[in-house]
Amino acid sequence: MRCAIVVVGLCLLSAASADSLNCRFVGSCTTPGNAVDVVVNGTHVYVACETAGLRAISVSDPANPTEVGFCNTPGSAQGVAVSGNYAYVADGNAGFRVISIADPANPAEVGYYDTPRSACDLAVAGDYVYVAHGDAGLRIHQFYGEVGLEEGEQPTLCGSQPSPAIVRGVLRIGDRGQRTGDPTELLDAAGRKVLDLRPGPNDARHLSPGVYFVKAENAAGKLVMPR
Repeated sequence: MRCAIVVVGLCLLSAASADSLNCRFVGSCTTPGNAVDVVVNGTHVYVACETAGLRAISVSDPANPTEVGFCNTPGSAQGVAVSGNYAYVADGNAGFRVISIADPANPAEVGYYDTPRSACDLAVAGDYVYVAHGDAGLRIHQFYGEVGLEEGEQPTLCGSQPSPAIVRGVLRIGDRGQRTGDPTELLDAAGRKVLDLRPGPNDARHLSPGVYFVKAENAAGKLVMPR
């Protein structure tokens, strides 16, 4: 099913009556899925589409809104919020996704959190993401910046504990569920070990920007070392 977002333009109070609004239709843009939430950021509108992820639509000409980019999400997009260069999408059973919109024509996922319940809506304030989880209530998460993490085929390090993240040169690894002595390693993109990791903070200041992989006995994850 296709539906549309509608740009209604500016709504003004009528001079004749303070109880009525003078709104008029200006333009529309169809989306490839059911549009369920929308947020405006400058001259772009970001739409959460249930089966089509995040859609970026230019409204620089409100009479002719045009889709300029998109980022598919693995779940069912239910809500969207924008803060700075990032869009946050409540993605149903796929948790919430963090998408860079620095280039609206090429939005790209840079991180996510696999929430314990279906994420149905969210809001962002500063570094904190507030996620509505249906019968699980409200959960608060902190996003540290452009750090991406991907799940592998095996259980990952981001399930029931905080995701590994490189923040100000420190790579923090959770210890929940790990046995003492379990080896955890950081590998570069070529699969070479660059660091032995221990639960808690690990000094990663010497690492060059790029893609790294955290490997444990029963878990795996991908990290992006920011510039």
